[in-house]
Amino acid sequence: MHDRRKHQRFLLEQSCFLTSAASVGTILDLCMGGLLSCMCLEDNRCSNDSQQREVDIFCKTAKLSAQGLPIKVLDSNTVSGEFDMGLSCRKCRVQFEHLELNQKAHLEEIILSHTILSTR
Repeated sequence: MHDRRKHQRFLLEQSCFLTSAASVGTILDLCMGGLLSCMCLEDNRCSNDSQQREVDIFCKTAKLSAQGLPIKVLDSNTVSGEFDMGLSCRKCRVQFEHLELNQKAHLEEIILSHTILSTR
């Protein structure tokens, strides 16, 4: 299958968490072009719509964070299976939108110091 990605994708060396008012999740990968893939707890409000949301990224081990990042959900699918108490997960693909200079700097710091280049 031909890879249509324009930007290199980076895997995190250790877990970083994504939090929002709606949910919490683990970041799977991200790229310099402004896309991020994550696995989040199921939330009905996480859907493919044009509503802009804000998320925070925390990499506890590396003591890195980026807060108040505006995103738009591009794609969201429920992952089969359930966790305890009927909770399930969603795999989401989001795009960062209109980042301020300090937000871009924090995100770039996470990519440059806490990731490895993905081969997938």
